[in-house]
Parts: sequence; structure tokens; C-alpha cells
Amino acid sequence: YSKLLPALDTPVSWPNSGFMSSEHVIYAFQTVNNRLQYQLSSSNKPISRQTLPGKIRNRYLQLPKNYNPQSKTFISDFRRQHPKDTSLVNNLLQYIRNNKFIYTLQPPKLGKHSVDEFMFKTRRGFCEHYANAFVVMMRMAKIPARVVTGYQGGIYNKLGDYFIVRQSDAHAWAEVWIDNQGWRRIDPTAAVSPDRIERGIE
Repeated sequence: YSKLLPALDTPVSWPNSGFMSSEHVIYAFQTVNNRLQYQLSSSNKPISRQTLPGKIRNRYLQLPKNYNPQSKTFISDFRRQHPKDTSLVNNLLQYIRNNKFIYTLQPPKLGKHSVDEFMFKTRRGFCEHYANAFVVMMRMAKIPARVVTGYQGGIYNKLGDYFIVRQSDAHAWAEVWIDNQGWRRIDPTAAVSPDRIERGIE
């Protein structure tokens, strides 16, 4: 059970039974443990910020020490080939697309250097594996990045004019900070399994 209230993109109004956090996420005041119907409105225009304050930038660059040395070497070489942030992002997606990665809900277990094992050995996982590995590599390249969890899609009810969002619609993706653009949404899973994005987890 959760207090999370799913919304599209950037909420601009929400039910009185909830509030919006500084990260623009809507939460209910009380835990939601039954089916809930509510109304809200959102903007499809991203929040535009020219710069990221230093404290927040450092937060989204943090990494534990002495983990994933193979990934660190890989992304260091990759950075020399693609010095511009947007080029690095796009080419890492292309690398994932071209190197026989597989989307599966039954991935092998990973050890201490989980990103190394996932990127260069197993290459099998679900959306959280892809989002996590992508964010770790972005941070290694000194690009602020974060994992975002939410919902992919839902079912629209024409008669009632509402969307049904279920836990099976849960999804994880990434956001990277590009200077003078702000947070940019990136979904590494889409590079591997377009069907997962189009039809959901089922």
C-alpha cells in the first residue's frame, strides 16, 4: 500500500485529499489501500530550468566508492569519444540497443558489482536494471541523473472518461540533467523492448 497518487507529467492541480512534493509528486494524506478515483490536471510542458543548484547537482552525482570498475573504465573511454552530454546519452542508448540486451522478468542474480555484471555479462533484466545501470553510468560521466519510478500507460474507460492505472503498469526509467534544457526523460528499456513500453508488463 502507498500514499502515491499517479499523475501525468507535471501536475498543476490535485485532489484536496493530497499534496504535491518538491519533486512534483502527488501524495495522499492517508495510505491508499482500496481502489480510488480522483481528478487532477497536468501540463505536458517540462519544468524549464537553466541551471541546477550545486547542492542538488552533487546529490544526483553521488556514487558509492569502489564499485563497478569495469563500467567506470568503459564510460571514461566512452566520454572521450562523446564529449557532449547529449551525444553521450544518445550513444549509450544506441550501445544498449545494438548489444543483445534482453528484457526479462526472471533475470539472473547479480553480485557486488551489479552494473558491471549486468552491462558486460548477463545483459538480462527488467526496467529497474536498465534504469539503474544507465543512471550509474551517467553519474560516472559527471552527468546528474536519477531513477524515476511510476506507471507506464493505463486503460482508458470511454464510458466513464477516466484511466485505470494498476500495479502491473508500474515502470522505471531515468532522467538526466542537460544544462540549458533541464531534466530530460530517458527510457533505456525502450531501446531493448519496445513491446514492454507499448503493451505493459503483461
